[in-house]
Amino acid sequence: MLKHINKSALKTILRFAAKNCDGVLEYYRIVNVPESASVLEEFVDFQMNHFVKKELMHRLAGIPLSVRAMDEYRDILRYTSIKAPQYYSVMCCPEVNGEIVPKIVAASTVKLLTKSNWADDIQGKTTEVKRFYEISDKWNSLCPIPELMNKYGVDNIFDYQSVAVHHDYGRRGIASQVGLIRPDMCTAHNVGLCISWMTSEGTQKAAKKNGWITEFEVKPEEIAKLLNVTLNNPPPVYKFMVYKL
Repeated sequence: MLKHINKSALKTILRFAAKNCDGVLEYYRIVNVPESASVLEEFVDFQMNHFVKKELMHRLAGIPLSVRAMDEYRDILRYTSIKAPQYYSVMCCPEVNGEIVPKIVAASTVKLLTKSNWADDIQGKTTEVKRFYEISDKWNSLCPIPELMNKYGVDNIFDYQSVAVHHDYGRRGIASQVGLIRPDMCTAHNVGLCISWMTSEGTQKAAKKNGWITEFEVKPEEIAKLLNVTLNNPPPVYKFMVYKL
C-alpha cells in the first residue's frame, strides 16, 4: 500500500473496468506518480520486483542475481521514474466505491527521444548493469532511432521503457490499458511515433490489438548470436513494434 500519500495528489488519467478471475467486474484508475519520496520508493520497489526481475534484457545481463547490481539499478530507477525530464511514468491503482485505493497494481514508464537526445547517457558501474546497457545498445541497433525518425517524418518519439503488472492482477487486460497511447501527452510533446520491443507473444498480441504494427522482427537465434547469450523458451520471433499517431 502507498503510505503517507495525499490522495488529492493523484490525478486520474484513465478509468477502466476489468473482470477478475471470478468474473466480477472491478474498477481501476491510471494515475500520475506524485513527486513524493515515499511514493517514489514504492513505485521503484514495484518496478524492481515486477519488471526488472522478469524482463528479458535485465535477466540476460544478470541484474536480478546480483545484490550490488540491483542496488545500482534501483538508484537508476529513482532517477528515471520521475526525476529525469525526458521520462514520464504512470501507475495503476484499484478503485473501490468510487475512491482510489492507494495500492500499485501496475506501472509504466516512457522515455522521450528527440533528434538531439535519443541515445542512453547512463553509464553503468557494476558488471551486470554495464552488460545491460551493452545488450540494450546492440539490440536497439537493429532499428536505429535516426532512421526511424527519417522514415516516419517525426522529430520526437516515445520509447516504452517498461510495462509491469502485479502477478495477482494478471489476466485482466491491465497491461493493455497501462500501455495505451496517451494522445494528450503525445500532443503536448509533439510526439508522432511510439516504439517498443515486444519480447513475448502476449505483449505482441496485446500491442497488435491496440493498433501497433510490426516494424521489424528478428529470430531468437539471431539475437542469441548477436548478444552471445543462451535464450530459454523464446517466442518464435522478437518484434519491434510502432504506433504512428
